[in-house]
Amino acid sequence: MGYLEKEIAREHLQTLGPDQRRARISCGSGWISDKVLHIKRPTDVRLFPGDIVLRGGRAFHGAPAGTADYVGFDSVVVTPDMVGLRVAIFAADEIKSPKDRLSKLQRRFKAMVIRLGGRWREIRSE
Repeated sequence: MGYLEKEIAREHLQTLGPDQRRARISCGSGWISDKVLHIKRPTDVRLFPGDIVLRGGRAFHGAPAGTADYVGFDSVVVTPDMVGLRVAIFAADEIKSPKDRLSKLQRRFKAMVIRLGGRWREIRSE
């Protein structure tokens, strides 16, 4: 997510009401560890300045590609046949800069959310 998208996201998150919750979701995979050693000069194992060694590293798998940037739920009061009950409806917000387009996988994710009764929003700056 580029700088412009981060600004759009920050502004968007400030507009959410008290009955809306969102969490940033990362896609892809990588390595994580609680023990990080940052190498500042070459060592016997040919590490160079800027290299990072993860001791006890483990694979991290984020959300599948195409998942929205922010997911969560909106709390709503349901129709009269379920008087007064609140339900949480899945919500997905995709942040895009003005010129960016949804990828094929993002379009599929959007279609799935809508088909299953969730809420999808594409957030762009004006």
